[in-house]
Amino acid sequence: MRLLFPSLLALLLACDLYGGIWESWRSWSISPRAVYPEHIGIDHKEENVTDNGKWNILVRHLQNALGRYERIEAAGGWPKITSLEGSLREGDIHPVVPRIKKRLYITGDFPKAPDTNMTFGPSLAEAVERFQWRHGLKIDGIVGPRTLYAMNVDVAQRIRTIKINIIRLEWLTQPKKDFLVANIPAFTITLYRNETPVLSMKTIVGKKSRPTPMLSDRLTYSILNPCWRAPKTIVAEDILPKLKAGRFDYLQEKGIIATRTNDGNDSIDLKSIDWSRYNEDNIPFIFMQKSGPKNYLGFVKFMFPNPFDIYIHDTPEEDLFSKRYRARSSGCIRVERPLELFHALYDPQNSGKWSYKKIASALLGKKEKLVGLPGGIPVYILYMTVFTDKDGIVHFAPDIYGYDAIMARYINRYQQKMILHPVVLK
Repeated sequence: MRLLFPSLLALLLACDLYGGIWESWRSWSISPRAVYPEHIGIDHKEENVTDNGKWNILVRHLQNALGRYERIEAAGGWPKITSLEGSLREGDIHPVVPRIKKRLYITGDFPKAPDTNMTFGPSLAEAVERFQWRHGLKIDGIVGPRTLYAMNVDVAQRIRTIKINIIRLEWLTQPKKDFLVANIPAFTITLYRNETPVLSMKTIVGKKSRPTPMLSDRLTYSILNPCWRAPKTIVAEDILPKLKAGRFDYLQEKGIIATRTNDGNDSIDLKSIDWSRYNEDNIPFIFMQKSGPKNYLGFVKFMFPNPFDIYIHDTPEEDLFSKRYRARSSGCIRVERPLELFHALYDPQNSGKWSYKKIASALLGKKEKLVGLPGGIPVYILYMTVFTDKDGIVHFAPDIYGYDAIMARYINRYQQKMILHPVVLK
């Protein structure tokens, strides 16, 4: 017997928490479900792809970002800004201004070599706005507490975050050139064709109490004029409590009916039932909204059957897309321009097979219509707190569900376990 010391154990002892250990994760030595037991689903074979050219383009982009930030670290990182109280904005004069310029110059936000001028000028305000845009902050050009905090996150922490995101991408993505990807913390969805983004739009994702899960799946069909049928969680947590409290008016205002059949043709009088007899496991009714402008699903939903019973769909609450923080759903992903997405998926060559005129005609029929997507398309629902845009610019998003922190703690426990109980080979 011998200890696996020269490779893994020596690596753990010699490297920092996220430096050496993360390579062992990439070989699938730890199950993704061990880290996120309730919030991750993978339908493809868990492949250990080691050839960089075979990684999904999203992984390759983050690998490039990692290299850039590692070069910044090797050059000494960026300065901390510790002598600022309150906020700074254009026109202010403060001794810390040159330090802010240097900080933003290192990450490419400030376009010219920093000087010693202490005036907060227009070019610095633009650089601050660019930094805020890249970090998911309110874009106002003011160095306030949140912007200052983001500036003071050191380069080592940014590198650790990039590595965590690369690991998650390697778990969930495959080297496909055409795919649909929703980024949960960035509140966006993007369609890629031949590894190039061709359509992107805003999304609304699950609130923290009902988070949208991470998924690798395949979108195989869509439904026009969908009926909404309440999933088990919403029945248990929202509908039944209201019925037991006698709040029948709430469901009636929303157009929700209780029915014994999936088509809704056998609806019942809500007031005629003793709801106290039922719980989420024994209730014999389906709660649904029929098609229409007030339907929770809007006019189209995109289907990829999965154990979480979530999907991508339209919404009548269009005003929510104007909000910066959009974790407001019960787990499904609502999209800003669903008919545009439907057209891009079903008529990518503009052949007229699914023109907007044909889509409108189908919607005017006011009946549910299932539309298969020949061959389907991979759909990735990812939790990317670091990502790059079409121009290669690196963005950071807030850790809205705390998934980065969960993974960091798991890596720490894994590291300690491996040091205390090294792998033994026979």
